[in-house]
Amino acid sequence: MANNKNLNTGISLENFDVLYGANYFSGGPVVRFRINLNNYDEVFSDQIPNFYDALVKYIPSLIEHHCSVGERGGFLLRLREGTLLGHIMEHIAIEFLNLAGMDVGFGKTRMTKIQGIYNVVIRFFNEKATITAGKLALNLINAILVGSPFDVQSVIDKLIKIREKQFLGPSTQTIVDEAKRRKIPVMRLDNYNMVQLGTGKNQRSIRATITDRTSLIAVETTDNKILVNSILKKSGIPTLQRTSCETWDELIRFYEKLQQPLVLKPASGFRGKHIYTELDNEKKIKIAFDAIKEYDNFVIVEECIQTNTYRMLLIDNKLVAAAETTPPFIIGNGMLTIQEAIERTNQEEERKEGILSKIELDKYTLNLLKINDLDLNSVLPENKLLYLKKSANMHLGASSIDVTDEVHPFNRFLAERISKLFKLDVCGIDVLTTDIANPINLNGGRIVDVHAAPDFRPHISPTLGAKRHVERQFMSMMFPHKAEIKIPIIAITGTIGKNFAAKLIHRVLSTRFQTIGWASKQGLFIGKYKLKRGESRQLSDNQIILKDPATDFALFEIPVESILQSGLSYEDADFGIVLNLAEKEEYQQYDHIRDLEDVAYAKFVVAEQLEKQAYAILNADDDLIIPLHERVYSRLALFSRKSENIAAHIQQKNIAILLTDNSLQLFNTGKLLVEIPKTDIKHFQKELENHQIDSLLAAFLQLHLLNFSTEEITAAWNKML
Repeated sequence: MANNKNLNTGISLENFDVLYGANYFSGGPVVRFRINLNNYDEVFSDQIPNFYDALVKYIPSLIEHHCSVGERGGFLLRLREGTLLGHIMEHIAIEFLNLAGMDVGFGKTRMTKIQGIYNVVIRFFNEKATITAGKLALNLINAILVGSPFDVQSVIDKLIKIREKQFLGPSTQTIVDEAKRRKIPVMRLDNYNMVQLGTGKNQRSIRATITDRTSLIAVETTDNKILVNSILKKSGIPTLQRTSCETWDELIRFYEKLQQPLVLKPASGFRGKHIYTELDNEKKIKIAFDAIKEYDNFVIVEECIQTNTYRMLLIDNKLVAAAETTPPFIIGNGMLTIQEAIERTNQEEERKEGILSKIELDKYTLNLLKINDLDLNSVLPENKLLYLKKSANMHLGASSIDVTDEVHPFNRFLAERISKLFKLDVCGIDVLTTDIANPINLNGGRIVDVHAAPDFRPHISPTLGAKRHVERQFMSMMFPHKAEIKIPIIAITGTIGKNFAAKLIHRVLSTRFQTIGWASKQGLFIGKYKLKRGESRQLSDNQIILKDPATDFALFEIPVESILQSGLSYEDADFGIVLNLAEKEEYQQYDHIRDLEDVAYAKFVVAEQLEKQAYAILNADDDLIIPLHERVYSRLALFSRKSENIAAHIQQKNIAILLTDNSLQLFNTGKLLVEIPKTDIKHFQKELENHQIDSLLAAFLQLHLLNFSTEEITAAWNKML
């Protein structure tokens, strides 16, 4: 180790930024941390006393990281042999996220143009969690360097809280995953569960499991439990005796009239919270009544039926799944207190992994204990079962058993009828019955409640039984077979000529498409209206187009600055045009851009981020673009002013366009397909610079690939002059 360095400074974070789309570093969203190694520049881990042992003691699970070695333990081998602290920060941050249930797996560390300054790049599911993990990874390294203690578990707990608060709910996430499986673009619209599926005029949106076509009247109706009860009764459907009480006197009168145990719940209940059952005396009823009145002025009171609880899920008015649900419980062993038993239950693997929710020790549970003359220090007798909630809601830690195949045809008919009565496209129905396999009108069963935003978890992750992929039925309802899922996207990049090429393309597109979203040098356009002035460089500008419900085509001019600062705004385009590359002084402001080859690497993201059947349209005459052809995973089309540059491409029966002295020649399947005299295009009557010619060739090729005829293209272009 170099003795002339003061190694107490540690490493520092200079800044960070978030790249939300495909970018210079990655094909997916990343957080880029710019760190300064300070006095630890060129000081390797094997040169720092006790660093290896300390880090492995803090995070033994780092043994699972393969790193560049390509096998388990690979990173630890690199750590022992010697690696720089930026690389170590990358792996620590990734492992923090993994331990908090966010399986990241991608990161890279690259030196900038400035000695000792590194970019540490980490893929993210949630930027807040990743930013936090990166900062705390740096803190752990500095703690080891100076010998300070560090609490890794507190880091994991903090990240888990962020995950629980920031991530999509389980039901919404399964829908999003299914959308991505079907190649449907996804954009999150808020910090909760509102998501856009698809783009432009073909978009749909959801909030949790409510769709943009779910009736507002239906949602408000199902929120009113008394009204639900009334509709069910008037429709000849067996339901509970139920009323709403505001005062204690009203409640007692109902109890005395009913002469059986009660269920109490708030009128505006949410996720089954604050439900109290089996209330068979005034003392228990009073505790429950007072507890609910803290949350709601009105209390729903209903008869208590001791039987099994089932949840039936309907999508598009069809029963797709059913599950028997059980509230969270503990079973006494005669030794553990209730609090200890809850803590042990929450350590079960399925609850740690989020398959089942952890049981929250809240006021609701404390009230249930009080009703049963218990507290957290009570010890349950052996085999004594105690319910910790009285709701079978999965968010509260309930479990489920799939019974879809057991549902009696009458019960199926009844459920589907109810979904139509309430006009709900997605519907959850709670049923009380001894056995869902028997008709509930013959065994004393009851329909309890109807829900407008049902949880999918009892069905997609049952504790026992078959998993039901209800998200697939949901997505098939949202986007039926052969439905359009997105609008076409053309992305154009290049040092010069983007705007001219876009104008040529836009002029012809406007003859066929009504509302083109165009992010251009002149501003942001939706159809003929300009929403914003000035060059459109921000990712949010492009997303305005993709989120607009009227747009039927998207045309993006993409400067390299937007790729470097925020990444691409879309998941996959239909066409990616790379016009040219030339030196610009502005490129040098980025500390990870050393030369024009780095700029080419960044710009070429436009040609990479394409559908498999899409086209990358590239300049065959640009020496910096040609070597990057191997990064194209879609179909390739070339334009050129030199026949020798596309000869092999044409011979391989690919599509290309060539400008000769007198004409534009379009080739496909190895043959000359179309030849257009230059005199047919008025632009060639002017003196054109090479980049303008490239723009004309790229635009013509692009429009041909969109099935515009030569006559349509030339007629529209000639009207421009």
